[in-house]
Amino acid sequence: MNNKEIVKLFYEYVVSENRLDEADRYLSANYMEEMCQHLISVRNTYPDYMMSITRQFGDGEYVVSEFVMRGTHSGEFLGITPTNKVIEIKGVNID
Repeated sequence: MNNKEIVKLFYEYVVSENRLDEADRYLSANYMEEMCQHLISVRNTYPDYMMSITRQFGDGEYVVSEFVMRGTHSGEFLGITPTNKVIEIKGVNID
């Protein structure tokens, strides 16, 4: 697998399907705990969230991914009361 395929698999499989037990195959030990805590926090806020990669660019060891994250705001986050509305966020990650 090339770097773009690895990054896509991480977001669309490990993150979207909440398979944190497999995260160590994709993350360095330096970022493992912090990233898993972040993913747990997001999952607690948006229990059904999914990430889809819409476009990617690779340059050497770097991968830039455009993504769409969609989920239902069902849990409190930073003091914000759940709205039970579906949100959609578009963004860019650099890995």
